[in-house]
Amino acid sequence: YRPRIGEVLDGRYAVYGESNKGVFSCVVRARDLQQGNLEVAIKMIRNNDTMRKAAAKELEILNKLNAEDPADRLHCVRFFRHFEHRHHLCMDFESLAMN
Repeated sequence: YRPRIGEVLDGRYAVYGESNKGVFSCVVRARDLQQGNLEVAIKMIRNNDTMRKAAAKELEILNKLNAEDPADRLHCVRFFRHFEHRHHLCMDFESLAMN
């Protein structure tokens, strides 16, 4: 699945750019319309059983990281939530810049 610029995911994320594409997933830049146009990165997992199982493990780890560091003192990437779009598991992260 290839997201399009201007597409709205899950009724709240307006895609404005593509960030990266790999074997496991692609990452798009979007604005969260329910959070005052907050810029986020949406990781869209490929739609197959192997990738979904790996993503479930990733979700488990991300939830543990967020739970153990609610004040963001360790400066790990912040995971906000996950949702499904056209049968693809999607993960909503804070948007980071290259440095």
